[in-house]
Amino acid sequence: MLELIKTQILNDEEYQRKRKALSRLDHVLQAVNIYDGVDIYQSSLKGFNEHQQAFCGLLWYVREVNHGGHDQFFWNPTVVVWREAQNGLQILEAEEMENTLTAAITRLSASYPHSCQSRQLRMKQAKPNFDDIDTEFFKLNEQYDLEGMVATFIEGNLELFPVEN
Repeated sequence: MLELIKTQILNDEEYQRKRKALSRLDHVLQAVNIYDGVDIYQSSLKGFNEHQQAFCGLLWYVREVNHGGHDQFFWNPTVVVWREAQNGLQILEAEEMENTLTAAITRLSASYPHSCQSRQLRMKQAKPNFDDIDTEFFKLNEQYDLEGMVATFIEGNLELFPVEN
């Protein structure tokens, strides 16, 4: 029983450490507009540096796929973050995870429609199956803990992540 309590305390401490580091992106996540199309999204990124943009996109990607797989990521407006997510994976040197994202983008189509309505129509017609890519994503994310990697990067580079811009 004592080991279980120690493990829970360590898990709580690790969670608090990650949450504290990731909170340096909260204002970015709140300011960035993913809902009104690519142009507005790109415009809302302008006040933030490359690392803030990359990790904002990466967190959106990871959370969306964790919540409903790549089907959900592509169905919802969050897909506009894919380039920033890819950049975040490159910064973290997470090549296997980057390959997973690239495989998903390729499966949908290299020239996927940017408009949510057109993309959803294409998905209904093409019915892309992302099950194998989702399985690989979940396996790799469990192995590498992308949010933990982002938190560790932020902790080592606080100057790149001002609390507010």
